[in-house]
Amino acid sequence: MILSIFLITSISPFTFALRLSTEDIDPVFSAVANAEPLTLQEGRLASSDVKSIQSAVDDYFAFRQESFSSTHTVFPLEKAEIASITAKSAAFERNESLREFWRQEEVDITSIENEASILSACKDPTTGTAYLKVYEWTWVHYNNGDGPDAPSTDEMGFATIHQLISAQSKNGRYEIVSDIYDESDVSGYTTPGYISPVEEDITEDSIQITSSTATSSTVNTNGMPFVWNAILYADQWVKHDLSSTPEAQPAYYNMTYGYFDADCANYVSQCLKNSGFVFDPSDTASRDASATDQFWHKMNGSSIPSVCSTPWRRVTGMVSYWHNAKNYSYVTINSSKSNVYPGNPVMLLNQSHVAICVGYNSAGKPIINGHTRDVFHQVLPNNYEKTLLINTSNRLSTPPANATAVNGFPYTYSNQYLASEACKWYKFTAPFSGASYRIHTTGSSTVMRILCKETSPGSSGNNMAMYPVQTVNGSNNFTMTTGSLAAGTYYLMVKHVASSISGSYGIVFEKL
Repeated sequence: MILSIFLITSISPFTFALRLSTEDIDPVFSAVANAEPLTLQEGRLASSDVKSIQSAVDDYFAFRQESFSSTHTVFPLEKAEIASITAKSAAFERNESLREFWRQEEVDITSIENEASILSACKDPTTGTAYLKVYEWTWVHYNNGDGPDAPSTDEMGFATIHQLISAQSKNGRYEIVSDIYDESDVSGYTTPGYISPVEEDITEDSIQITSSTATSSTVNTNGMPFVWNAILYADQWVKHDLSSTPEAQPAYYNMTYGYFDADCANYVSQCLKNSGFVFDPSDTASRDASATDQFWHKMNGSSIPSVCSTPWRRVTGMVSYWHNAKNYSYVTINSSKSNVYPGNPVMLLNQSHVAICVGYNSAGKPIINGHTRDVFHQVLPNNYEKTLLINTSNRLSTPPANATAVNGFPYTYSNQYLASEACKWYKFTAPFSGASYRIHTTGSSTVMRILCKETSPGSSGNNMAMYPVQTVNGSNNFTMTTGSLAAGTYYLMVKHVASSISGSYGIVFEKL
């Protein structure tokens, strides 16, 4: 049996496919005709007889992390045999490239953390050589031009797929003898021996792109209803933590929509749909998967071209729908990036990749999330040159960082005013033992709420994401009973159901 050790089916280095399937055969390892599959459990080799291979993988990725902070290329004896000289030298070259790549964006990296999970593995029974496909998640802790020795102010995360070969050295220990990957879009580094994937159109199946009668439709033309819904969805459905879960999918992908080998447009379209935009057309009989002026997905868990429209699954189609059919401006990102707004898609100039702006870091620089290569709160680099101006201003209003603290129960906040498109955040902490809460509003305003749980990715303790727990649209007022909440900090966002409405409300927090 031949396992796929490294799978990339994409049209550029910016659109890696982090697909977990082992059905496809990578040509690099196709010569391993009698390869034996190795059993995995939670991203690790499960059998005791391959423990030394797992140790080599663990030591190598620990070396990648530790070497970033080291100024020395010689490590202590106990770590001298974790990898070949070639592999270790490449790691140091990547470290310097990573620093320089982000230094050009006025970002100084202070430290990195990584975690590696094996996605597939096999072993040559004759030589004992192991071939592995490994998913690495990296946290980059940084500040905005204060220097690498200054404290970090922010963090971003990204994924890398590695093509590893592990072989026995003269003393019988396993070491990593080859590591092939392309990180050119996040670190500026590509290892020697990397072969760019052959361009493959995985989404069109040679169908003819057409226009439909929906061109004159006014659906989805009045702007994004709820930008925070798009952002919270974007944070929920991309990997953003170091954990024992090895997969980017399905644990961090919404499998209701399936996933494509190049999943970037599918992901951004989900974010736009979750912001309040609707399927267009709503009549399923009028839907044409090849039409560039339609926006829909069957939501059946499949990701073949016929289950969604071209604008849903392709970047070029996305531009055709939102720009050509719905008249949103498609503009060049200016030098200061001041025209990149939360909720808006951002594209490479050749439309080979799309991500979505999810806000700003502490220095006010736009940050993005994306699929295919998973990125989370990544500072927007200069290779993104276009954006769709669905939102034409910063509509985040009060951010979670400025949430009103609920320090006691019961507590009532009266005369809470919301301007149009504004929202208000409240936060409270559930005790270790857990507790249930009832929250309700008073007044004549029709408000909605989203309850989120704070998460702390990595070991830095920074609060970079919130996981939506409950979402309800109000009918004038809402009453929410949470049920028992796990210990931790929770954020409640209150917003008018209609973005154009302003008005007052009262809110009461009770602990049951």
